[in-house]
Amino acid sequence: MEFAEISQTAIDSLVFSPEWKILPLAAASEADELWVIIVPPSQAALREEIADYTPQAEVRLLDPQTIDDLARAVDKKTALRLCFVTRTPWRAAVPDEDVSAFFSLLKALRDKPAVKLDVFTDKAVASPLFESVTHPVDGVYVGLAQTLAKERPEWTVRSFSLHRLTPDTLREALRAPLPTLLGRPVCLADGRYGVADMQPTTLSPWPAQSAFRQQGTYVILGGAGGLGGKLAEYLAARYQ
Repeated sequence: MEFAEISQTAIDSLVFSPEWKILPLAAASEADELWVIIVPPSQAALREEIADYTPQAEVRLLDPQTIDDLARAVDKKTALRLCFVTRTPWRAAVPDEDVSAFFSLLKALRDKPAVKLDVFTDKAVASPLFESVTHPVDGVYVGLAQTLAKERPEWTVRSFSLHRLTPDTLREALRAPLPTLLGRPVCLADGRYGVADMQPTTLSPWPAQSAFRQQGTYVILGGAGGLGGKLAEYLAARYQ
């Protein structure tokens, strides 16, 4: 099957797929590091779970007082590492108050020359290290971290998706010398980490005959614009 004036070779040159590298994590460090764990305002239960397991750690809900305190703390302690930890139930959408709090934190830090921010999620990113994605809605924070890393290259912004986010695995991750791969989410599981590079790929050979029927009827979700709109225009012109 050939699209009008477009060869499969030309299409292949535009297609990329993730190529994963799985590597061992370095041994945990015993060095003292300044960090504070912050949790979305709707996840008080997660905050209590982490605080009960690690009583020596500072674990706070991301409320207005915490945001003000963190902005002042970053001024005094440039080595302070802010660890944003989220585990939104997969059946739920990310509450507006949580996203607003995250943006409020970034706004409070906007004039700081150096910020260390790590985002920790629970299987929010698909990876060969995981059987499945269980908290996909937290991908919104992964995306925000990727964007922030590009917009503020002078900051250190990292994103990590754990195989299972518990107080124990979080503590292990905080003690480990995690890789700094700005703008790329890193997956962690069983002492290993995985990271994907987008590489050119080759599509399977196109079928000799199109599966679309002349004057057929098709329902296209989102057909009013974007790729769906382009597909609708193509089908209307080619298959009536």
